[in-house]
Amino acid sequence: MPLRGLAAATLALVALLSPVTPTATAAGTGPAIVRTSPASDAATAAREARAVRREVNAMILDYLDAYGDRVTAAEREQMEGHRDNADRQLASVVVTTRRLSQLAVAPASRARVLTAARRAIVAHRRARAAAEASFASVRAILEPRLTLWEGLQALRDYDAMMGRFDRLGDRLDDIAREVR
Repeated sequence: MPLRGLAAATLALVALLSPVTPTATAAGTGPAIVRTSPASDAATAAREARAVRREVNAMILDYLDAYGDRVTAAEREQMEGHRDNADRQLASVVVTTRRLSQLAVAPASRARVLTAARRAIVAHRRARAAAEASFASVRAILEPRLTLWEGLQALRDYDAMMGRFDRLGDRLDDIAREVR
């Protein structure tokens, strides 16, 4: 690898691994925090869950299309199984966040909304754990077959998607705290 390519790959790796800190506003006070109602937050969480599910499915299909010819039929089948499992887990998150949104908007009793929030949190945690396990398995299959740049791009895509998914989990935790 030419020195220029190695330097670019190193810079990309450093950029990926560097922690990102919130930037200050023009007044120098840091990022603004906007408080909304649990009903509004629940509706946003439901929309985010649906969007994340669509994007995860699209990302996995893109990776299967792009790199599926580099794996054996058995490995491709295993990767498709991970895709199906991810979709089932994300479907559970979508269903529980939709129910939470319906109850928060209704408005239902605090106890019912809190129960729905807790169910959504549990579904989210299960989906998160399944995503980590699937990623580890798929990574073991694909990593030896990807170039350094492809591997870095895949890691960046995964980190971005998991960051978005974690923000959804944070929103669910916030809703549960607000409702208590």
